[in-house]
Amino acid sequence: MAQSGRVKACWGTAEAYYEFQWRALSATEWWQSVDVIFTLAAESKAKKTIISEDIWHQWPETSDIGDTEKPVSLWYAASSDSALSVTPWTSLGTREQGFSPRALALFQRALKAAARPATTETVADGENAAIRFVFPAKSGYAVRADIFSLRMVDLEIVDAASAVSFHPTEPEKLLHPLAVDLNTEDILHAIFTNGVGGLLLRPLSSYNDNITDYESIFKSLDIKLTNRLSFPWLTHSPPPLQTLAIIEGGRSSPSHGGTARSIYTAARALNISMIVLDVAGHWLEGPEYAHWRKDFLPIQLEPPSLLRDRILDALSSSGHKVEALVTFCDSYQVPVAQAAEKLGLQTASAEAFEIATDKYRTGVFEGRPAFLVRSVEEAFEVVQRGELEYQFIVKPCKGFLSEGVFKIRSPDELASAIRGANLDRHGAEFVLEAYCDGPEVDINFVLSDGELLFYEVSDDFPKTADANHVGSEQEEECSQQQQLQLTSFVELGNVLPSNLPPAEIEVLRESLHRSLVRLGLKTGIFHLEARVQNSSVEYGVISSSSSDTAANPIIDLIPRSTPVNEKPSSWLIEINPRPPGIQETAAVESTYGIDYWGIGLLSALRDHARLRSLSHPFLQGPHYWSEMVFIPVTRGGIFNADDVCADLIERRPDLGKHVSRSFCFLKRGDIVVGPEEGITGWVAYFVVFSRVSRAELLRLSREIRAEVRIRVV
Repeated sequence: MAQSGRVKACWGTAEAYYEFQWRALSATEWWQSVDVIFTLAAESKAKKTIISEDIWHQWPETSDIGDTEKPVSLWYAASSDSALSVTPWTSLGTREQGFSPRALALFQRALKAAARPATTETVADGENAAIRFVFPAKSGYAVRADIFSLRMVDLEIVDAASAVSFHPTEPEKLLHPLAVDLNTEDILHAIFTNGVGGLLLRPLSSYNDNITDYESIFKSLDIKLTNRLSFPWLTHSPPPLQTLAIIEGGRSSPSHGGTARSIYTAARALNISMIVLDVAGHWLEGPEYAHWRKDFLPIQLEPPSLLRDRILDALSSSGHKVEALVTFCDSYQVPVAQAAEKLGLQTASAEAFEIATDKYRTGVFEGRPAFLVRSVEEAFEVVQRGELEYQFIVKPCKGFLSEGVFKIRSPDELASAIRGANLDRHGAEFVLEAYCDGPEVDINFVLSDGELLFYEVSDDFPKTADANHVGSEQEEECSQQQQLQLTSFVELGNVLPSNLPPAEIEVLRESLHRSLVRLGLKTGIFHLEARVQNSSVEYGVISSSSSDTAANPIIDLIPRSTPVNEKPSSWLIEINPRPPGIQETAAVESTYGIDYWGIGLLSALRDHARLRSLSHPFLQGPHYWSEMVFIPVTRGGIFNADDVCADLIERRPDLGKHVSRSFCFLKRGDIVVGPEEGITGWVAYFVVFSRVSRAELLRLSREIRAEVRIRVV
């Protein structure tokens, strides 16, 4: 049954009065909620001639939802029966100790929203505002302090930044469920001290289906929260403070994209203290991001052959005791494992990482023909002996970012691929192996002592080397040399969840899981790339609308035009013993509710209990279709544009509302290294989603690619 009370908000000499109704609800065994609806009191409306001028525009702004400055003082009254002039008011400041600043800020945002001016010229009632405050169903500690906002990404009934964790940096905060028979004072105190998070709902006027009250929205929210919070997200005891040393702390600062914010935000929420080992002058060494780490130890990372002893010396000299070592850089996995073994810390064997990070050794481990060469002449000898037939793949054994990976169709292409490789970045050893023409996937595994906790598969759409051509729009913009470079395996787009037949996904899951365990990689997050040999599907045109031209069709997986008689099998391309890149981790987080960076940190610590808990996806699986849209660098020069993502979203809000995450890696004036230098680069990425269909997603992504405005001079 709904109960009511009153709130008074004061700032400077101004004040506004609100009536609020609230109802406590215990929805599941995992969570409880309090739904609150705010209405600007009639007396406040009567005092002012124009609400928009006297309340809405004068309401003080906070710079951030977690801003500790609270320019608005709040008062409450237990009853709404009396006139405002004789209502006994009690200051919330008397109970402020222990209040969450983020809960207070969200509460104040709702009060301002309730004073929003009416959209008609008569200045009538304005709009109500509504918040759902969420509590645990029992006492405990959040398995991750920011778990609420993490699981509420892209919830369609709230605006961006309106799903807020109240204690995101307090992993030792004990949370309590709601008590019985709460009065106004009790409910406000509970909201500001024990709530795990809150959702400020979109205004009613933003809905297109004539919704006139919040009750139906709250009922819909019950279903969505049950989907997102039905897993063991509470622990009986506070998470212990553990110290983790990370080798290579993040190559890009947050202003230049990259993974750092995700890594260190996860660490704080998990009560993990980070010691960073990286080169002197690294962006984490200075004061700006000092709150992200316990200490910074300058160290030379190159060459990897000397890194083990440098890690040991740096930690010994610092006096720090660490529970684990971790790196998310493939080049350093082996020496980091060697250092961990020397310190007696838990780790997979250095030999396992040797095989996983060497593409030749991976192929041999999988039991298929693979040929190690160090020169064009050695490569020609392999072909001349008849051990490998055109078409085949050449790639650096220690390569990354698909640099130097080519499908070879002639001796000239073979010579060009090897001689044009960037030896400084990838070394002088290459592997030659057969080309599998089946559909390619990215498949990520989360393992705990060999047990598969979670996996997901995304379709890695054909690259220019797969398609054997460059699109007509690119042909107009690129020189002949650039077209040659574009015929490569640089990623252009990944779609999740996969559209492969379930039986073929099962083949991948079983085979690749078995390979990881056999290799000795039994705990962690592992990013694998693979193809399905003898698949029953292939990429083909699916669209027939008037906007889909022959030069720019919509393609997706469709049944093969020529059926195959052999059974489908897994073709492992490479193992990356780490999370995928920032684009894919962002897409998985918003689609499944799983954060791979936190899982990577917990895996290093062998914190199996929390690893298991945080590997639960949404109860009903992926809640929409999502595509990682990569905007690659196609030519070198000087970048002569501003943020291409912000520009597109501003120009095309109809497309922008389908973008979950985006980032432009380049700033005006940056030097752009082109693919002709053998280096892969991206201008930007977009994580695009559709709640309607996969086909709609593919059309949205195509339109976003066409709308991005890039200028390199």
